[in-house]
Amino acid sequence: VEGTPAASTSASAVVGLRVENKFFPLTTFPALIGRNKNPHARIDVNLFEFGMAVKTVSRRHCQINKKEDGTYTLENLGRNGTRLNDTVVKETPASIEIGSILYFGSLTATFTTE
Repeated sequence: VEGTPAASTSASAVVGLRVENKFFPLTTFPALIGRNKNPHARIDVNLFEFGMAVKTVSRRHCQINKKEDGTYTLENLGRNGTRLNDTVVKETPASIEIGSILYFGSLTATFTTE
């Protein structure tokens, strides 16, 4: 639900992306994932700090949306698609669940709870 806070999957859990050892909480949706050297850019998960590992990631690479029924979808915004588990998401948004794996350049991210 656009512009709304994330509902917790349990009383204290917050959904987010874990990239290497860093957890990026997703607190509003749609949640934008990308790469921008401006630290003040409106990106919920800014992968710029990972340097050359994400050189193929777009400034607005993809976004995670929350549907009214509480489920999540991944929408690709970049030119090359976004790899989710074993498939490449391009034109059509794909369902994303806790435990799903996303690939950004040579980085692996897990959609998880804190």
